[in-house]
Amino acid sequence: MTISAEQPEPTKLVWTRELVNRFWNGLSRAGHGDTRVFGRMARRSIHWLIARHLVKGGRHLDFGAGGGEIAEHLIDQGYPFAAIDPASDRAARADALLSGKAGYLPAPEPGGSETFDAVTCFEVLEHVLDDEFEGVCDTLAGLVKPGGRLIITTPNSEDLDDGVVYCPVANVTFHRWQHVRSITPAMMDAMFARRGFSKVCLHQLDFIDALYEPYLHMLGFIDRPLAEGEIIPLHIHNINHNIDSVIGGASSILYVGQKAPSLNEPSD
Repeated sequence: MTISAEQPEPTKLVWTRELVNRFWNGLSRAGHGDTRVFGRMARRSIHWLIARHLVKGGRHLDFGAGGGEIAEHLIDQGYPFAAIDPASDRAARADALLSGKAGYLPAPEPGGSETFDAVTCFEVLEHVLDDEFEGVCDTLAGLVKPGGRLIITTPNSEDLDDGVVYCPVANVTFHRWQHVRSITPAMMDAMFARRGFSKVCLHQLDFIDALYEPYLHMLGFIDRPLAEGEIIPLHIHNINHNIDSVIGGASSILYVGQKAPSLNEPSD
């Protein structure tokens, strides 16, 4: 195989809001990537890791909910959720999945003053364009009620070059999952500390069920006492006590922050 000398060097795709929406709506319509959707793969681990930061019967919002897989799972566990996503096809898919569930809450109005006991944002910030990033972080912070919690996951210190692919039609390169930034634990903490959040915990971990499922009785999800001589693993102890930890291959960040309470509303 020969390469024409006349072929220009590939250029890096410059993402715009229009291209981002086209990318995610296109993937949804083509049916590609559905088996690797984060919400479908990680929803049980997410539940086991974050339930202690949610409010049974309370009000929650999944920001950037995709097709609604995580919101559906958490609603089924007794945590009412609203769900929003900027990609119209994915938002419609989430609405179709969640409609009819008693715990499905109305989405907040853009620019409104509605707040929630906890706001979740799973695998979103790595996709947000530079000129929108600070505004998205401000919006997330504003949706959490005083004393409430913000729960975020992202890839951990991702090497973006590892995900680059080439399009022979447009002669451009781009990250295969439209990631535009790599986020470190220190960055995550700082981003929301300056927006009035104190870190509850920040785990570097893998969302792999086998890391947590054998210990559900230790995490409080199964009513069974410890067997004689049974020892609680360090990572389970750290999760239960909100101690920052490194678990497994540490491919992801799980950040939990608490918003400063108002003067007349004590923290939980």
